[in-house]
Amino acid sequence: MYLPPSMTFLSSQINGIKDNKFLIAAILSEVIFDHNYYYKHNQDLHKYFNPDDINGLWSHYLKNGWFEDRFPFEVVVDEIFYLNNYPDVSSFDGTLNQHFVIHGYKEGRLPYMFNLNIKKYNKRLKVLEPDSEKIVTESQMYKHFLTKGYHQLYA
Repeated sequence: MYLPPSMTFLSSQINGIKDNKFLIAAILSEVIFDHNYYYKHNQDLHKYFNPDDINGLWSHYLKNGWFEDRFPFEVVVDEIFYLNNYPDVSSFDGTLNQHFVIHGYKEGRLPYMFNLNIKKYNKRLKVLEPDSEKIVTESQMYKHFLTKGYHQLYA
């Protein structure tokens, strides 16, 4: 499932992102939204929405929740992936899921590797980096995605 990059992290990387409606629409266009999860894990919304108000909760996420680094669905960290890519988290006093929710998301870390399509990836890369070389192998694509693609191409 696509988890959009954290607004906290993106704000530290891209000046004026909060005012860029086109970029925000692109970032949020592929988000999966679980209204049950969102309602259950955001108790402050209970006085404004009922649990079945799918449109209201979705609208809140788009207008407020993402900007506040709220999660649109339950994120389950792939512990092997997370430890292999972020070995410093091994000293965290808690679970890797807790680390991601409390710190990792806002730091721009990924909870798991996304399923990517090399053709679509190259298309986005060509738009954002016109002089870049075409990525040929899946290995190259995933390496690029981990180092900068997630925040560059999916932001």
